[in-house]
Amino acid sequence: MARQNIQGLLTGGISTRPNPNSNSAAWRLQFGQERADKMKGALRSTQDAAFGGPQRMSAADAIGVGQSQLDLTTTGGLSTLASLQQLRGDTAGAAKTASAVRDMKQAEAQRLAVSDSLKALGLTAEAQQVIDKTLSPAAGQQLVQTIKGEKRRAANTLAASTARAKLEQDKAAAALPITISAQVAQLKAMGVPADDPIYTSVQQGVHSDASVSDIKNLGTIAIGQPAVKRGESVKYIVDGNLVWGADTSINGGTKQMMYAVKNADGSMSYAPLPATAEKYVAGKKDKGRKLTSELLKRTEKKLASAAKESGLDNNDAWSALELYDQNYIAEQVADRTLELIDEGVDEVKASKRAIQDIYLNRVTPTGKTFGDDYVYTPPDSGNNAPQAAIDFLMADPSLADQFKAKYGYLPANFSK
Repeated sequence: MARQNIQGLLTGGISTRPNPNSNSAAWRLQFGQERADKMKGALRSTQDAAFGGPQRMSAADAIGVGQSQLDLTTTGGLSTLASLQQLRGDTAGAAKTASAVRDMKQAEAQRLAVSDSLKALGLTAEAQQVIDKTLSPAAGQQLVQTIKGEKRRAANTLAASTARAKLEQDKAAAALPITISAQVAQLKAMGVPADDPIYTSVQQGVHSDASVSDIKNLGTIAIGQPAVKRGESVKYIVDGNLVWGADTSINGGTKQMMYAVKNADGSMSYAPLPATAEKYVAGKKDKGRKLTSELLKRTEKKLASAAKESGLDNNDAWSALELYDQNYIAEQVADRTLELIDEGVDEVKASKRAIQDIYLNRVTPTGKTFGDDYVYTPPDSGNNAPQAAIDFLMADPSLADQFKAKYGYLPANFSK
């Protein structure tokens, strides 16, 4: 015998609870009957409340009355509606209502998420508007993305500004003169041999205004470039042009007579001296001069610091040149120096003049806010503007356009 429901006895209704000892099919039938009895009781209560007392109403009518009192704008109201629809046997309607419940819950979750994002940005008023449904979640999310984007841009701008400031500080620090002891320490760290003459000139204060980058240039020249080794240079004629040929070894390869050639992009490199090359016949003035390795090394040292010694802010133009370009310019300057000496010019003056004519006159400002301040521009024709033309330009700055049209550049120390 099924056990009596104590709650039913106390409230005036008697029902039986499912007997756990029954088989599964009988248990489900008993459980369904109990649920149905409870729903009927709920419907009777709804009917009595609606009509002021016990009334006789069909189950369908009672369900309709209960449904009319539901708040269908809430998930709770819709969930109850789905249960009533199931009791009526409207399974399609119940499924549709259940789907609406899921959609409403998702919308509520979205509003809460957007509201929380707005609160995190300090937009409490907008966050409440999303909750109150006076501001759509889409509009709220767009506002969140806009503000986050502005913050990212501000952060990136600040980071870029900080990086530029750091770059300028590093550049300014690199351009400052360093002490003699610091110069010696830097040369040793670079591996410059202890017996190299550069140490003597440093100890004597010859490079007292040299910066870290200046000493680096001098140290590089003192060490030499292991990639390219050139012996004594001799003049040859190749395709009607005078060139300097020398026994050259590249990257430890076999030595062969090579000369500097200009590539299509304007850079320099070494190429084997062709079999058709003719050895230059010495004139009365040049006396068959040759460019020794020692002379070229001394010339490169002078070129490495020439720009700064001439009054420019730094030696960026030389530092930026490739090895081949530096060697090529050094050969030209050394050759021109010897020519001037043959003409009777003092050796010191001859060297300064050759550096000015061939190198410094073609060092110009880059105009860049960051990076190298100066750059060396090789002449397209292979010829630099003669000193006479430069002197004429300095005397009459109005000729700047004509000078640049002819020679392709303006001297770095020129100003209108």
